[in-house]
Amino acid sequence: QLSLNMITGSANVSDGNLLFHGNGVLGLTGAAINGQGMVGIAYRATLWAIQAGTGAINSPEVDHERWARAINFVRQTEARGRKIIILELQTAGYSNAESIPSVHQEIVEAISEGVVVCVPAGNGNHRQNAGLGDDDIVIEDTGSIVVGATRFDAEKNIRAESNGGDRVAVYAPGDSESDLTCGLRGGYRNNFGGTSGATAKVAGVVALMLEKNNRLTPADVRTILNNSMKRAVDDDDNDVGAFLDAEHAVTAAIAALGTA
Repeated sequence: QLSLNMITGSANVSDGNLLFHGNGVLGLTGAAINGQGMVGIAYRATLWAIQAGTGAINSPEVDHERWARAINFVRQTEARGRKIIILELQTAGYSNAESIPSVHQEIVEAISEGVVVCVPAGNGNHRQNAGLGDDDIVIEDTGSIVVGATRFDAEKNIRAESNGGDRVAVYAPGDSESDLTCGLRGGYRNNFGGTSGATAKVAGVVALMLEKNNRLTPADVRTILNNSMKRAVDDDDNDVGAFLDAEHAVTAAIAALGTA
């Protein structure tokens, strides 16, 4: 595991919000099988904890240049396997962080180099479009996997207070009352969720896909996730997009080996 604090340049990533948010995200994605309470989806993945801020991820005081440098660091740092970036950031208006020019550019560069980038759609509300910034200007598609969130329901995958629209590639569970994940100082907690929790789960499934087929491009990965037969719906039961199906995604990744 690699740790880097973009603020101090040290390996100490325990400042402020990362203790809560970063631990929660990494736990859902790849917490180890250690008999201590839970396990992440890609539990054998190598996790990098990169801290780019200390406060809320949608605070107006967030230094977006620091986040852009964090993406650049991941791009430039050698790794033994494929890289997946989970960009746990949204704008002050709860929009897709790809609307920030410096962040947008680094995402484009990372994807051009084969990095799969998973981006939260944002926790505005179901009336907000994940393809628009706070200024309602269309965000040019970066090629990332934009993830929306659903709330728990015994029968349907109902969109939560998550941004939506055509830019969302896939929805995943993000119920704020139902996400068990790593908490502070080795404990465990519920009440995580949102598009942050949903994006972490999608990234874990992407890691499983790449474990089976590391020749998949970021575009291949997005297409497979978007082709899920499981669907998310709104409160009126209208189809709003694909819902995460890990079994289908991994099976499709393996099948793609035969067509390469």
